[in-house]
Amino acid sequence: MLVIGTAFGNLEELLDSFDTIFVVANSPPIIKKRNLIYRENYDGIHMLTDVDIIIVDFDHSNFIPELTQVWRRTGPAIVVQGPDLVSKDIQKILKSDHYNIVEVAKGYYLWKNKK
Repeated sequence: MLVIGTAFGNLEELLDSFDTIFVVANSPPIIKKRNLIYRENYDGIHMLTDVDIIIVDFDHSNFIPELTQVWRRTGPAIVVQGPDLVSKDIQKILKSDHYNIVEVAKGYYLWKNKK
C-alpha cells in the first residue's frame, strides 16, 4: 500500500491489514511500526513494484501525477479523499491510463483500472 498524506487519519487501522505501507507526507507519522516506511518526498517512489492500493489525501491530490509510473507498473486501486473530485487535469491523466471512478462514497472516490 502507498499512502500520500495520512490515509484520511486512518493510518493506524491500516497497519494490521497490510505487510508494508509506504507513506509520503510532509512530516513523519507519529506511529512507529516495522511495516511503516516513511518518505518525505517522491524520490525513488516510482521504483515500487508491489502496490495494491494507493490512498491520497485530498490536500495532496496535486501530487497524483508523480505516481504515474507506480500505477502503470502495478495497476492498483486508487482512493482519493473527497468531497470534491480531483482537478480535470488529474482526471485526464487517470482516464488516459484506463482508470475510472467505480465507487463514490461520502469522503472518497475509488478509481480502478478498467483495462
